[in-house]
Amino acid sequence: MATPELPEPLEPVSRVRQLLAGSRILTLKERWKTGPTIRRMFKGGAWLTGEQGIRMLLGVFLGAWAARYLGPADFGALSGTLAVISVVGVGVSLGLNSILVRELATSPESAGEILATAFWMRLVVSGCSWLVCVAVVLSRSGADTVYSALLPLAGLALLFQSMDGVERQLQVQGQLNRLAKMRMVAMLCSNGLRVALILSHASVIGFALAWAVEVAVSAIGMAVFAGKNWGGYRQWSFSKSRAAAMLREGVPLMVASFAIQIHGSFDQIMIAAFCANDQLGQYAAAFRLISVFSFLPMVIQAVASPEIARAKRDDALLYRRRLHGLHRLTFLAGLGTALPVALFGPFAIILLFGGQYREAAMLLPFMAVRLFLTNMGVSRAVFMNTEGMPRFILITAVVGAVLNVGLNFIFIPVWGPLGAVLTSTITFSVTIFGLEWMDPRARDNLSLMLSAVLRPWRAYR
Repeated sequence: MATPELPEPLEPVSRVRQLLAGSRILTLKERWKTGPTIRRMFKGGAWLTGEQGIRMLLGVFLGAWAARYLGPADFGALSGTLAVISVVGVGVSLGLNSILVRELATSPESAGEILATAFWMRLVVSGCSWLVCVAVVLSRSGADTVYSALLPLAGLALLFQSMDGVERQLQVQGQLNRLAKMRMVAMLCSNGLRVALILSHASVIGFALAWAVEVAVSAIGMAVFAGKNWGGYRQWSFSKSRAAAMLREGVPLMVASFAIQIHGSFDQIMIAAFCANDQLGQYAAAFRLISVFSFLPMVIQAVASPEIARAKRDDALLYRRRLHGLHRLTFLAGLGTALPVALFGPFAIILLFGGQYREAAMLLPFMAVRLFLTNMGVSRAVFMNTEGMPRFILITAVVGAVLNVGLNFIFIPVWGPLGAVLTSTITFSVTIFGLEWMDPRARDNLSLMLSAVLRPWRAYR
């Protein structure tokens, strides 16, 4: 019996012709028609990308306009206040965000109990956190009255974070279009208020209130939506046992989130302690432009987390493929934003913020590395949360936070804001790539991350 001849492998030119002939495009079309996961991820990602794109544009232009209007000193004071609120807000979350995504994705029949339990726990903590902000201001009798008022006004945003569970449910159900619409309404209200404040020559206090307005409008929208859908609030029931279980897993994640937030925001607090407000304003202007371009990993995380959680539950090989694909996507997103920011960001700073922010333009190329590191940190966090590794997250985050604070104490007094940039680069690198040898699962994920970074053009097989 004659052995059938095997077809010869396609030459590179033949592959190009095949691609031009549309075979790959047809394959993608078929996968689109038959794959609800692909359609759900694409549509949800498109809505969030659109919302974040609008936020990016408004953040660049209105943020620069506000920075020009306020000047480096007032802009630095406002940025330092918002950094404090972001750190305190980590405590309000109780470390439950990733837990809610996982629980709502894997136990949809218990959604009412999960949402109600998270809401009441967060409401109590947010109220206590705001009272702490007020107490801090009252204890500083010799401080500037205007700057002291910034903390309790911006801190009003903490009171509305208790409705974040509804956002996680929308994320799990793939209704990201509704979530994006509510966020856009809140964003437009807040930015409209900022424009009015600039045109009316208001003080920096009004800008702190505008921060709280955006969170409040978004929370009200989610509360109204939850009351009209999913059976309304009649389906919500608080569970002590579920609250205890959430806290057992959430508290380590909350402490880890505190540590991670120190990486992201505590440098501004330490610059405020060691340097003048105008230097903090320079750093905050550069950080503002960097933050504008960091929306991509947040969109990727929101879309990918539920799908990766389902893949882990259903198929081990599919789970690894999706993890590797997530690492590739976040790496390319980080590279695609870091390079343009490093090259063209300094010109954009001078153009948008004005000549008084020249120091910020000098900082920006060094800060661009942060975009790559934070992108990889997001994909790493998705893996850790899906695997249920709160202790490992806690250990690595605390190590990074201690290293961050220690290096900032050394570098900021010597080099000022540039010292904070150097510190964040070192600590992010250590936290994301340097501590994975401590756990076998983390080592396995590190190999997937390195494969995605070194060979991003090759899919997992």
